[in-house]
Amino acid sequence: MSEGFDRLPWERIERAEWDREAEVLRITEFAPFGERTPQRVLRFDRSERLLQLIRERVTASVVHSTHVPIRDGRGVKVVARRPPGTNADLLWSVVFDEGLDPSDPEIKEAAERALREVRAEVETT
Repeated sequence: MSEGFDRLPWERIERAEWDREAEVLRITEFAPFGERTPQRVLRFDRSERLLQLIRERVTASVVHSTHVPIRDGRGVKVVARRPPGTNADLLWSVVFDEGLDPSDPEIKEAAERALREVRAEVETT
């Protein structure tokens, strides 16, 4: 690959958001359970078509997404992804709602249980 460039598959993108004020694209990558989600910041001239394409491709990688409540209306989003147009193995991620502490043992156990239950439901259907 060229220096300064690398490829990030669509299914490895958790979220991509255009920051109008800073005029940058913020990309949050998928991370295995319990790990920090890496972020990338890209600066380029805004292109509605490019932003639409990113949204379409990231959305196409989502096979299943569900929110599981854990405490006080907050919970985790459990997401299964795969490369668009393939039957590759699913990649699973857990995204904690704002205000939930993933280092809290009770929260962590509830999130792990949510992941197990959703995986079992999706992978047996």
